[in-house]
Amino acid sequence: MYRIYLPFLFSFQDLTGLFFILILALIFGSWVFCLIDILTSRFRGSEKLLWFLLVLFAPLIGMILYLLLGKKRRPRRRRFNPYQKRHF
Repeated sequence: MYRIYLPFLFSFQDLTGLFFILILALIFGSWVFCLIDILTSRFRGSEKLLWFLLVLFAPLIGMILYLLLGKKRRPRRRRFNPYQKRHF
């Protein structure tokens, strides 16, 4: 009898490497999102600088802390209402 050998398109080692690269890309994308979100937010006083430095120099811990705590602490932006009377 002859054995038919059909190789996989990817070996398990390739899939593990692909999964690792995907996780790293997700973490890097979240890190960049946090930095941009911090820079465009309206924190009070020196909070913006502290969050930026924390996320920049301790990326994983700073990113997790910012997503869990920092986004809740920043003041909300007011929505623009074109029909609202403005008092100058």
